[in-house]
Amino acid sequence: MIIKSTRIRATARSMTQIVRHLLDKPDENEVIHLIRGSRADVRMAFDDARDFGRKNAAAHFILASQEKLSPRQVRDAIAMIGKEFGFSRDDVKLCVRHQKSRHDGESWNQHFHLLVQMVNPENGRVMDMSHSYARQEKIERIFEVKNGLRLLKGRHNRAVLQAITDPTIRDRLAGLAQGGLDGHAYTATAKETGKRLGVDRAAIRQEVRTLWSQSDGLKAFRTAIEERGWRIGPGTRKSDVIILTDGEGRMLGSLCRLLGMKKAELV
Repeated sequence: MIIKSTRIRATARSMTQIVRHLLDKPDENEVIHLIRGSRADVRMAFDDARDFGRKNAAAHFILASQEKLSPRQVRDAIAMIGKEFGFSRDDVKLCVRHQKSRHDGESWNQHFHLLVQMVNPENGRVMDMSHSYARQEKIERIFEVKNGLRLLKGRHNRAVLQAITDPTIRDRLAGLAQGGLDGHAYTATAKETGKRLGVDRAAIRQEVRTLWSQSDGLKAFRTAIEERGWRIGPGTRKSDVIILTDGEGRMLGSLCRLLGMKKAELV
């Protein structure tokens, strides 16, 4: 199982983009099924964030699995996410099921989106999303063990093992901390470059792809990137290469490689 998340800024543009991404793109999904929430619920969550002057209004979680999950298993997975990040059922302003065929023809054709209010409407406290990647991997591995699914390797296996107290689950996961990732590792050169620059390339790639999936075209994507504090521009060595840089001007990588797309697809 895979869980991804990103924070959604408390702006009208961001609210429009995420709602459109979840509810209004039938051309990208064979089925869009609203399980819980409404557009009005989302609007109130964003209003609360703006009223308290918060930077982010919602957390967008994506739940996917290569293996088919039962409705009960999906509910259990969502409950585990809620327990870990401290939100209740009422905080979920949208829960949506998307269905579309997978390229490999084998993976389960359904995945789920949760749009969760980050700002408490009574006191303005913000949901803690720190160390979200490791926390999400912990949920993934525990869920896989409890439901007899294939165990996937992540990027935070050691941290996950340290966070799990159940000895039975720890024993089942002990082998994951050895060796590389399941086909998702970067080359040794890329890893060393990332270490020197202090860049988590895996996290950046995930966030860039999430921002792209939430954007209605290149213009909206560029705006989302700039709101994130990053910049898009031509490379210094090759002007025809589009480069992503951070707020300090450090190169984060080729935009096309991060997105897994050809340059022509960005236009």
